[in-house]
Amino acid sequence: HNFGAVPKGTLCKHTFTLTNIYEVPIQVIDTNPGCACLTAYPPQRVLQKLESAEFTVTMDTKVLAPGPSSRVLRVTIGGQDHQSTAEFRFEVDARTDIM
Repeated sequence: HNFGAVPKGTLCKHTFTLTNIYEVPIQVIDTNPGCACLTAYPPQRVLQKLESAEFTVTMDTKVLAPGPSSRVLRVTIGGQDHQSTAEFRFEVDARTDIM
């Protein structure tokens, strides 16, 4: 997700929908933001087949250097007999010249 150009110090927020497309129940079992600027708020429940839930991520630009930044959030989802990790990229241009 690209937040675009924002004033430095902005707390950016993006919510997306996580849908279980598998035959077995799944849940988010780990998030690794790799940066103090990212915070993940995954669904706290098990998702049954075709069930959806909101997943929110915030990016705090006050801890970033001014200018363009790109960070990766790793999300591990697990079920009965499987586990998978996906990477989500978040980009922002924290600017000191806009308010």
